[in-house]
Amino acid sequence: MQTVHLFPKVIGVFNLNRDLTDNELTTINLNLDKLEQNIENSISKNKFVLNDPSLFNLKQFMDDSLKQYLQDVLEENTQLRITQSWLNKITDGEHHHVHCHPNSYLSGVFYVKTNNDDKIMFFSNEPRNNYYEPELKNWNMINAKSWWLPTPQNTLIVFRSDLYHSVPKTSSKERISLSFNTFPVGNFGSEKEVTHLLLFN
Repeated sequence: MQTVHLFPKVIGVFNLNRDLTDNELTTINLNLDKLEQNIENSISKNKFVLNDPSLFNLKQFMDDSLKQYLQDVLEENTQLRITQSWLNKITDGEHHHVHCHPNSYLSGVFYVKTNNDDKIMFFSNEPRNNYYEPELKNWNMINAKSWWLPTPQNTLIVFRSDLYHSVPKTSSKERISLSFNTFPVGNFGSEKEVTHLLLFN
């Protein structure tokens, strides 16, 4: 049988291919000194972490990854800018609740510090899943209602912002990630199709 995977939700995984520099880690640690509670984990009070000049190269890596995702996966001419960015901290026994990212086009999570068994869980928003519960022989990426992905250190995961996700309870002593949202800028849509918007920075 031939199968066609129609309308998949593709997640991009990008490797930084280097360790964070001392300056980058210093900036991250300074932001980790100022945290606030976020249900079952902690989040940085600074919601524009990537605006710090010391993180310029890390932000450039994220911008390049977004461009590659747009070109290779979505094949869009869309230009995105990173809007807000923040740090997440999860310690032993904590988790990150199920959520999505409103007012964002694509979102990303960069893993600063993780253990080998750390992961992120994604959830299908297919309406059919709310009505049918068939007995399955095996779970796979097509029939699953949720699926987890590993989160190696110095890896970036890019995904559609409307895709719900969470972090299950962790056994990590300290799990640190840097999340960000994006929104289109410049020419968005098509004049011919009467969908054109001019979005300013």
